[in-house]
Amino acid sequence: PEEPEPSESPTEEPSPEPAETPSDEPTETPSETPSETPSETPTDEPTNSPSETPTETPSTDRTDDDSSVPADDGGEVVGTITVEPAEVVAGGEVIITANGFEAGELVDITLNPTLATVEADQEGNLSATVTIPEDTEPGEYQLTLTGLTSDNWGEVTLTVLASVPGASTTEPPATDSAPATGDVRGELATTGASTAGLLGVAALLMMVLGVMLVVVHRRRQASITG
Repeated sequence: PEEPEPSESPTEEPSPEPAETPSDEPTETPSETPSETPSETPTDEPTNSPSETPTETPSTDRTDDDSSVPADDGGEVVGTITVEPAEVVAGGEVIITANGFEAGELVDITLNPTLATVEADQEGNLSATVTIPEDTEPGEYQLTLTGLTSDNWGEVTLTVLASVPGASTTEPPATDSAPATGDVRGELATTGASTAGLLGVAALLMMVLGVMLVVVHRRRQASITG
């Protein structure tokens, strides 16, 4: 049998199947689907969402809970200390007056080491003259008073000056500085003045009670004789 010959004319109908090879030329129309890779160029408009990365610049605003401020846990102010003069040469003397201690208690005066131990009077006051050691180096020191019974304490800044050869150490230096002052802290002391006041009230009550007893006794005697 004879084989059919192929047709030399192409078919008029196109093939419904798309070509498998993609085009190398870019399309002029942009794609509506966003790309998954972010753009490296920053946008001019700010974003509405906060950044997850913290800023490197610390905040300068002070918080309400400032733990750097030390607490004042030294007790309430119950008295004062005065040291005169506020500046003294090594080997010189200062006069110390204070109040706010218990009646008759011993009080240590310390400038590392202890300079003296004095006794407060019946009102909790004290006055003493102490000598600054000659080997004390020039500088500022904290002179401390401590009650050995009440534990009340206070301190004041004392300036020690370098001694001048041949100069008197008992006379204060020629300065215009005011006397150094400080607070005594602790619990309110029971002084002799308050104790005397309580005894006076008790004596007055006893006197009134005695007068009432005399009056009652006389009335009873009058009723018996009548």
